[in-house]
Amino acid sequence: GTSFCDAITKCGVACPNGNECPAGESCWDATPCNSLISSTQPFYCGLGFAEAGDKCWQPCPSGQDSECCFGQSCFDTGGSCLTAIDPSLNRRYCGTELCDASYKCTTACPGGTDAECPSGESCFDNTPCSSYDVPPSFEFAYCGTPGTTDVECWQPCRDNADCCFDQECIATATSCEAPNFQGSSHFFCGYDFCDAAFRCSTPCPTGYSSECPIGESCYANTPCDADVSGFGLPRSALNLALQFNSKRGLPASNSSFSSFNDMSQKNLVSFMFGMLLVLSQGYGYEA
Repeated sequence: GTSFCDAITKCGVACPNGNECPAGESCWDATPCNSLISSTQPFYCGLGFAEAGDKCWQPCPSGQDSECCFGQSCFDTGGSCLTAIDPSLNRRYCGTELCDASYKCTTACPGGTDAECPSGESCFDNTPCSSYDVPPSFEFAYCGTPGTTDVECWQPCRDNADCCFDQECIATATSCEAPNFQGSSHFFCGYDFCDAAFRCSTPCPTGYSSECPIGESCYANTPCDADVSGFGLPRSALNLALQFNSKRGLPASNSSFSSFNDMSQKNLVSFMFGMLLVLSQGYGYEA
């Protein structure tokens, strides 16, 4: 706490080794606090206020959405979530990234080393997981056809404002897996975010728009994945983008397809020119 009185009043962060305190706070001895007694941590992640207060799973102490995973937002639950601070519990778990580790809680790595994790995963500290705490079931919302429960499991959403091309946010997408669109493999070029997310035409792993075709910019957190064959793009999503791009007066073709067609045309020209040289030499004609 910032003072002895502050520490015994909030009993917030235990410091058994004397060096675990947040910036600006100090560790105080001989307080009446018990590290096994629940203390209030009001900010939690969720797709909505009700879910954040009900699940009480992923804390976001700063109150910022950037601390939340999978398109969730940070909500002040008003103290309805009580977190048991027990420094004896292991919170280190394996995953491809912190969000992956925090929401599957599959493999513990108490030693804090990547060697304890399966191939392709790393060890992450400060997850909500423990041997006693398992992640609750979450229903992730996805964009889909208005007026139906038909979703593509492609674009996650918090509300209708997150959806592209006249789709709406459908909260009952129980058949979809937890979205995980963080990292440079999800940086893609487009005329806007919707175009980038539904065409998956050009990856831009550095995050700079200089990697993109003229007139396009680089967008992060798209459903596209440069590490997956075909970038994971379903044909229905591409068709939706091409249809709306045509209405908006944007090029109707996918740039990746255009590049292939351009290359095919160049190869055809080279082939025809080569045949012309062969024929001219064989029959004594000059090219």
